[in-house]
Amino acid sequence: MTTVLKKIDMAVGKGGKPLEEFAEASGVSAEDFKKAWESDPVKALEMFIQGLSESGKEGENLTSILGDLGIKGIRESDTILRLAGNAGLLGEAVGLSSEAWRKIQHYPMRQNKDMQQWHLKWEP
Repeated sequence: MTTVLKKIDMAVGKGGKPLEEFAEASGVSAEDFKKAWESDPVKALEMFIQGLSESGKEGENLTSILGDLGIKGIRESDTILRLAGNAGLLGEAVGLSSEAWRKIQHYPMRQNKDMQQWHLKWEP
């Protein structure tokens, strides 16, 4: 997956045809894809996976699309094809992990506060 992310990043960085190809696969303009990648790479990845999923539903050959994007390795293509087959789950998983991250952020502060109160209570 890291290799795919690097390829997307290189395409966005170079612009031109490579960017246009990833944008087309995502179902958006090159400008929109670039903005999404630069501001929220996870969202851009979701767009890419969703675009591939839609292409697959329309009967397009996803292996060929991935090959055109330079995603030819068996591990790379297999991972992306599996994600495209379950595009909705990617967004759901990202949402759950983001929510969990937000929830746990207060624990260290809460623990520190509790320890301070305990210390004051038991200090001679």
